[in-house]
Amino acid sequence: MQERIIKLPYKPLGRVPSAGAVIVGDFVFVAGVDGVNPETGKLVGNVESQTQMAVKNIRSILEKAGTSLDNIIKSTIYITKREDVDIVFDTLMKMIPKMEDKVNCDLWIEGLPGGSLVKIEVVAVK
Repeated sequence: MQERIIKLPYKPLGRVPSAGAVIVGDFVFVAGVDGVNPETGKLVGNVESQTQMAVKNIRSILEKAGTSLDNIIKSTIYITKREDVDIVFDTLMKMIPKMEDKVNCDLWIEGLPGGSLVKIEVVAVK
């Protein structure tokens, strides 16, 4: 099966190299995306602004793949602070159409590369 790779719009924060997304057939698998401003290469402020920036980065990747936020079918959200889950999901609900109809999984983890507070990976269809 043919696959196409799309690069992240910024340098990954962690030590593990990763494509931004891989397209296989009609599926677009987007790697964990951080709230990094692609123009500065730095994380933006608090968890809400990091979530907003991560979604903007995901939108950019999906558009390069020929799809959009509307076509997300699954997300995995990594959050470093349990108390931030409502902020993250309120932000996602405002930015991603019909977020409540997607398959969503949220995980609280001890830390993320570069001090990121949230990381989002998604699967979308074309």
